[in-house]
Amino acid sequence: MNMTKMKKCFLKTRAITAVLMLLFVFISTAAFTSGDTEKPALNNVNKNETVYVSLENNGEVSKIEIVNWLFIPRQASIEAMDEKFTDYGKYKSVKNLTGQEKPQIKNDSVTWPMTAFEAANLFYSGIADKKLPFEIAIKYYLDGKEAEPGDLAGKSGDLKIHFRVENKTAQEEPIKYSGYYDEEVVKNEDYYIPFAVQISLELDLEKFSDFRSDKASLVITGKTANISFSSIPYPDEEFELEMYGENIEINPINIIILPREIPALTDLEESEEGLKELADGLEEMGDGSVDLLEGMDEVIDGVGEFKENSQELTDAISKINHGAYTLNSESSGITKGMNGIKNGLGELNSQSGQISSAISQINSGASGLSGGLQQSAAGMGELENASAGILGGLQLLQSTNNGLCQAAQALLSDPDFQALKTSDPTLYKELLAVLEGVLGENAIISGTSSNPGLVNGMTGLNSGISDMKNGLDALADNFLAFSQGVSEMTSEIDKLPDGISQLYEGQKKLYSGWREYADGISELYNGTQKLYDGTKNMPKDISKLYEGLTDFREGLAELKNEGITEIKEEVIKNYDDVKFGIALTDRTKQLAENYRSFMNNQKNIYSSVQFVLQTKGIKVEEAETEPVIEEKVESNFWQKLINLFRKKEE
Repeated sequence: MNMTKMKKCFLKTRAITAVLMLLFVFISTAAFTSGDTEKPALNNVNKNETVYVSLENNGEVSKIEIVNWLFIPRQASIEAMDEKFTDYGKYKSVKNLTGQEKPQIKNDSVTWPMTAFEAANLFYSGIADKKLPFEIAIKYYLDGKEAEPGDLAGKSGDLKIHFRVENKTAQEEPIKYSGYYDEEVVKNEDYYIPFAVQISLELDLEKFSDFRSDKASLVITGKTANISFSSIPYPDEEFELEMYGENIEINPINIIILPREIPALTDLEESEEGLKELADGLEEMGDGSVDLLEGMDEVIDGVGEFKENSQELTDAISKINHGAYTLNSESSGITKGMNGIKNGLGELNSQSGQISSAISQINSGASGLSGGLQQSAAGMGELENASAGILGGLQLLQSTNNGLCQAAQALLSDPDFQALKTSDPTLYKELLAVLEGVLGENAIISGTSSNPGLVNGMTGLNSGISDMKNGLDALADNFLAFSQGVSEMTSEIDKLPDGISQLYEGQKKLYSGWREYADGISELYNGTQKLYDGTKNMPKDISKLYEGLTDFREGLAELKNEGITEIKEEVIKNYDDVKFGIALTDRTKQLAENYRSFMNNQKNIYSSVQFVLQTKGIKVEEAETEPVIEEKVESNFWQKLINLFRKKEE
């Protein structure tokens, strides 16, 4: 293909693209009036700008041409037939695409007579020399090395195309919004008129394969791969397409850019409300942590006081344990003494019948009285010895019991023991029962005002037996006195076995009760030993608790002063960022809605605009052939529009 045919093919492609864009405008663009608003009929003039930009293959701008479409309702057009309409923009040249009418051009204004509108429409184009609100940069890499676009035609290898789109509409006016504390916040940060960008390529599948891109959309139509990138660069964005190419040729790359609102990624208003509630909650948490710190101070003070008293409590428990140990140690001696009493009474009980029988025999007969008296005296000697043994056992029991009573009285008056009434009521009751039992036993053994007691009774009995022995001795010398004594004793001696038997049975019960009591003392000692073992480390444990509570209090204070405060500050910062985001979204939305004209955005206030950009494309050059002479036919509007691009390039 020669250069002339390539040129014509390229122009034809541009013309078709222009027609498609105009159809897109007819269908999707709702543009509004611009220019002179003093005359009511002219307020109905609508305008749309399509900015066609010819790009070099590297993205540099080679030509900017604007096609303006002015249209008005037919009735309004009839009413305004004698008027003129002024559009705004500084053009290097202007051409009527609808008819032969000429405009009046003054500086940055283009004024058309309303008679130039055919069927209430007027198309005109203009060449502009003005910077675009964005920049396009395209780089090519073949087998990993950057290559000039013109050097790629006909080559083969791994091809990468790198696009960079940069928004050049940075705004300087600060953004104001209401912060967390309802204060006015002014933030100076660059923001931009948002533009939606779509880059599209049509690639021959017979020349390209192995397409790779993270951001591209790929649609296959027959033997053509339609690849597109869509985004809203803010302020810039990059795209890459990688593929394998053979005998590389790349059709013109088409880029469409429209002012569009940035779609919200999240519901900022809900985020604002949630952050506000979170910040308020942190505020309440901070206040609550102050109360918690005050409560912790009271707890720490209480534990500190308990820490100081815990050693005294431990010492008191130790004393109680020692007293229980003493009771348990001495109870074995008491058990032995009571067992001796029981055995002595058993022996006395077994011999009491013999004593009674002997006295009866003495009283009933006089024969062998002297020998009988001697036997009786000897028997009374044995009885006296047994009685003395019983009395010694009771006195030993009394001595032991007196020691226990002194220990019990000391323990009852001990303040530490009284402290158990509050700290451990159960243990206090158990110990109190034991101590009262010891004191009650003393009353049985030593006697009271109403009861002489075992010792006193046995002392009297022993004295009586001794007296009986002395009497028998005297009776041996004085039978008459003895006979009278025996006669008197006979009436009483029959009671002795029953009394001794009752005393013996009582002592057996007392011994049995004492054994249970001794077992109770042993259990008490074991219990107090466990209590002591469980509490002897209490001062150290309470010290650790005190230190732990102190550390916890310091951590809580740090959390309140640093953690909660920092989190709250961060949440408030995020809240302010969201508020700024809402304000920025509103501002950029307003900027997108207000960007209506590339040629004069201040005066063409009822316009709409879109940009159509196209690269030249990369083609393999072919040998030149004679140009084909085409038959000239009458052109309609669309043909005129297509021919416009042909004439300009020729």
